[in-house]
Amino acid sequence: MRFSDMNCFVDLGCFEKSGFYDVRLEEIPLNEVQSCLNRIELMDGASARHDAFHRLQIAAEQAEHNGWVKSGSQLLPDPLSNISEASFLISRFERGERAAILFALSEDLSLLETITMKRSDLRGLKLSTAAAQIADRLTPHLHCDWLFWRESNGLAIPLSNLPGRWRQKMPMSWEQFRQSYQSQTADVQPLDTVKARAK
Repeated sequence: MRFSDMNCFVDLGCFEKSGFYDVRLEEIPLNEVQSCLNRIELMDGASARHDAFHRLQIAAEQAEHNGWVKSGSQLLPDPLSNISEASFLISRFERGERAAILFALSEDLSLLETITMKRSDLRGLKLSTAAAQIADRLTPHLHCDWLFWRESNGLAIPLSNLPGRWRQKMPMSWEQFRQSYQSQTADVQPLDTVKARAK
């Protein structure tokens, strides 16, 4: 059975853009589930993460009851685990800014490259799982094509102030932060590698 099959128990649409949505239950790495929950919290807040985790609990219990997994805990990361220190620092920014920062980290881009992206730029790009999840959760604006935007006097404008706000709010440069973040996440095995080994 695949993770998506558990939708028969409870709506798991909040995980639809995750890399494990169509993966067999026994092949899902818990660190991928944890990362997905962290992105949900950073994008939409602690209550959204709580709701997603609760849905996951219901599905895991039913999957165990039906014999799809030996134990529901196979699908549940530690509910008490906190978001990382890097994520905590990012949480001080506004929602759209957090999305741009997480997208930049996922795609290994500079802040300037990220804030100048348009939705049309995504066509034909092979995004990482995390970046695809972030882009899917963004609300597009009817009158502009900017991927990351904010409203100013009724107009949608790009997040051109993000590099300046980064310098004001953060104790290190973007490059230092990005390198530190990448070194912290380097030991996490990508889901694409897990999928390739399973074939």
